[in-house]
Amino acid sequence: MILKEKDSAVSQDIKAAAGNNHEKDVAYYLRREFADAKDVLVLNDIRIEHAGEKAQIDHLVLHPKGFLIIESKSICGELKVNTQGEWSRSYKEQWMGMPSPIRQAEIQADLLRDWLNTHRESFFDKIPLLGRTLGVAGYEWKVLCAVSSNAILHREGMPPKVSEQVIKAEFIAVKVKEITATKGLLHSFVTTQPLYTQKALEQLSSFILEKQPASHTQTDHTIATPKVQSPVVSTVCEAVPSDPQIEPPSISLSPTPLSCRKCGKNDALTGMWGKYGYYVKCGHCHGNTPMKKACPRCNAEKTRVTKQLDKYFLACEDCAHSSLIFQNKATESA
Repeated sequence: MILKEKDSAVSQDIKAAAGNNHEKDVAYYLRREFADAKDVLVLNDIRIEHAGEKAQIDHLVLHPKGFLIIESKSICGELKVNTQGEWSRSYKEQWMGMPSPIRQAEIQADLLRDWLNTHRESFFDKIPLLGRTLGVAGYEWKVLCAVSSNAILHREGMPPKVSEQVIKAEFIAVKVKEITATKGLLHSFVTTQPLYTQKALEQLSSFILEKQPASHTQTDHTIATPKVQSPVVSTVCEAVPSDPQIEPPSISLSPTPLSCRKCGKNDALTGMWGKYGYYVKCGHCHGNTPMKKACPRCNAEKTRVTKQLDKYFLACEDCAHSSLIFQNKATESA
């Protein structure tokens, strides 16, 4: 399930624009694979601040076994990683060093782990009889680096662990699916690794979303898809499109009517998220109403709801139309 899309950013800087486009492409592949997954929760473009340190995480995946951080890097030309874990890339036959995205993601993971563990009493329920809360220690923490699909990777010289962590964007969903897979009911009997329940995943994701800074806003809610890009003469490159025939989706920023299905009122609704997805709770009758419904343009049933801060969007997979389905009252006038 996609709980937070990639925030749009407009930049005149070629390097920043290339990186932003690549992050959108990676988010697209994740959405295409996990849009309907209940136990794989994807949060794109997350910012956290803890103990005087700040971090921006390109893609965070929460799943029963734990946490996966994906760092997106728009890299063109060739890529090498030596036995010491030092990265270098080439452009027009000129080689230069670069910081390790894997190490960057590991630092982000450390900060996120400390932050969540410090605040676990704020979102995890106490375990019955034991009188304590869950933490994040003991759960699986992994990092990946998603590079441009047209990069040339010299895997023969990479340390085996790094080679497993460097994935081309077009294969990122396959790798994430492999990492997040569990053995179902047999998992608890063949390993001592703990698993988060669906409720615990909901508590985790809700806390992270609630703590996103108010200034971290979305200016363009168009759903990201890989697009054809002109070559850029730079040490970085824009992502190679995987599906050039896809047309940019349309979007409507006028909220479609949403009323309580129990009492019919719409003046006291609050957006919520639970086991079955996004819904609104009525302040009058306390009834719950799913936000997911048929597309207002083509009436197709194949739709999904995504959230950006306090705004909720209904996206149609058939006609690619996206509309603002609901906005919490507290921010409507903002």
